[in-house]
Amino acid sequence: MTMKLITTKEAARMLGMSHRTLENMRGSGKGPAYIKLGYMVRYDQFEVERWAKSNLVDS
Repeated sequence: MTMKLITTKEAARMLGMSHRTLENMRGSGKGPAYIKLGYMVRYDQFEVERWAKSNLVDS
């Protein structure tokens, strides 16, 4: 499987939140897994989707 790397803003848009919220979640270890490439942060689109699905609540 090929990784599709996306920016913090793109990942936040996918999740329906602001990029600042995603940055704060990343800092506290609560958000989706990310990749650090030098000073750049990228997310694997599949991992963002997987993380979102793992937070489903069945009420």
